[in-house]
Amino acid sequence: MPAVRAILLYAVLTVALTWPFAANLRVMDAGDSAFFAWEIGWTVHALKTDPASLPHGNIFHPLRYTLGMDEPVFGTTLLVLPLALVSDDAVLLYNVVRLLTFLASALSAWWLARELGASEWMALAAGALFAFSPIRTDQVAHLSTLGTQWWPLVLLFTIRFAKRGRPADALVAALAFVLAFLACGYHGVIAAAVLPPVLAVLFWGRWDRLKWGAAAAVLAGLALFPLYRMHQKALEPERYARGTEETIQYSAPLESLRLRYIENATSTESSTRHGAGSLRSSVYSQGRAPAWVRARFTPAVYASSRSRSSAGLSFTIARAIRRKSWMRYFSSSSSTGLPSSSASSPAAARRMRSIWKKRS
Repeated sequence: MPAVRAILLYAVLTVALTWPFAANLRVMDAGDSAFFAWEIGWTVHALKTDPASLPHGNIFHPLRYTLGMDEPVFGTTLLVLPLALVSDDAVLLYNVVRLLTFLASALSAWWLARELGASEWMALAAGALFAFSPIRTDQVAHLSTLGTQWWPLVLLFTIRFAKRGRPADALVAALAFVLAFLACGYHGVIAAAVLPPVLAVLFWGRWDRLKWGAAAAVLAGLALFPLYRMHQKALEPERYARGTEETIQYSAPLESLRLRYIENATSTESSTRHGAGSLRSSVYSQGRAPAWVRARFTPAVYASSRSRSSAGLSFTIARAIRRKSWMRYFSSSSSTGLPSSSASSPAAARRMRSIWKKRS
């Protein structure tokens, strides 16, 4: 069956292209991963013991609604709730759900491609390109931005509703939008700006769909209103407001949109600053990986963390295993971890040999 082939292919790709995540499910990389692991752990604990306490995370006492001080990623935590029935290990749950975002994103994109008439193999390619694109692999420590699994379903059921006019499709599209927004608020805000022109094209001349379409949109807004209120109540005591200067500071310049992603200094500097690829401080340097893995890859991990972007570490290692020529990948600096033009230069090789000698 095509669906079974898709699941098997994407499961293999998820393990291979994110290795060694799957082999170290109880090891947490430093940085934002710690926060997302806590969020999942608190969400599971609150749902099991006292659901009413969910918005009031056990941080920043005596403040309330502390879960609303950042994104609660409910839409992604949902994927791991079955496992949470048998385990309270927040690190394990976080690592499992991080991998599941790749699998689920690929499957939903594959389904959308099939709905649009793509052949099986083209749909498989579409799912892989969507799930393992640099914009996702560059954010392996940010569970919120990894939560793309619902967006293809938003488009799929919206298109079905436009073609067939079935109210059930409109309601499922609205549900998928809510889950996608709960997975990542950034994506939700962007979608709210991008989707209206798309919807205008889809429904132009299909005025009989507007009643149910508007009802589904209203229901989605009502479902998201508690999230808005939680954020509002969390930030009100702090009197938080982002001013013009701070907005400019954290905004990418317009000219960066003309550059290739791997050359976008805003993105790569941010990845390095926030430690998106900080596995070097957990899996390898803490000795959790097998000795032969540490011996072969610790210098590569160390060098990757010093390069312009460290987020593509899993791709660097996967390619190193495949080619058995790991020295040339030490100074890979692209956001996907693929070799840059200077990665195998003599100077880079000498520098990495020097690092290896000092660390060994």
